Amino acid sequence: EPPDDKHFRTAGALSVGYWMSVGVGAVGQIASFGALIASGLDGWMKVLGYVAAALGAAFAEITMIGAGASSLKRRYKGGNWKPLLVVACLVCGYATVLNVLHWGPIQIGLAVMFGGGSLVGFVAHTMAEHLAAKDYETQLAEWKAADDERNAKIEAQAASRRRAEEKALREATKAAPQPSTEPAPVAAPAKQQAKPAAGKNTADGAVDKQTAVQLGIARQACTPAVLKAELVKAGHELPSSDTTIKNWCREIKQLLNQ
Repeated sequence: EPPDDKHFRTAGALSVGYWMSVGVGAVGQIASFGALIASGLDGWMKVLGYVAAALGAAFAEITMIGAGASSLKRRYKGGNWKPLLVVACLVCGYATVLNVLHWGPIQIGLAVMFGGGSLVGFVAHTMAEHLAAKDYETQLAEWKAADDERNAKIEAQAASRRRAEEKALREATKAAPQPSTEPAPVAAPAKQQAKPAAGKNTADGAVDKQTAVQLGIARQACTPAVLKAELVKAGHELPSSDTTIKNWCREIKQLLNQ
């Protein structure tokens, strides 16, 4: 079982050391540039020389901090992070050299203390952060490899199912009966039976004279009663006037007697 967080509570000292390194580097730059700028100046001009040196030191240290943090951020996002890290390291080296050059002639111990202080804190903190980023990259690569392998298995299974379905479809198509290519025999058209011609009716729907006379001659119906019966039996509608029936019967008798 790995140790818990209390075993690593001193790891936060790296951040403190980093900011102390920034402070030591700034002090060395102010002392070095201040002495250079203020040399030969008196009064407020000398003070302004050190103020200018402080501004230059602040610019350098802020650039180092920003470049280092941006480099780490870009590394976590998969971007090009190395140029920014180079800038941060150059600024740190520049501050270290200024400390050594300034304090060396005064006392070698001060040169080691200020030069080492401006360098070691930055290097330790930067190494810790980028080692953690490297671990993250390794874990991310392993996760991506496992995810790609899992997706490849899923795709292979899907492709296998598709092939099985296509094979089953082809086999089912082969097993199905194929339609005949021969033309089907054409059935002869049914003969229509001739229908007997229907008698004509008058405008009011009653049977006409010609039909009634022909029917009466054919059936020897020469009296009104018999003619009516035959017309009704044949499906004809009788005229409304009995006189018409009598006239037809008279004509039927004449034709029968000829």
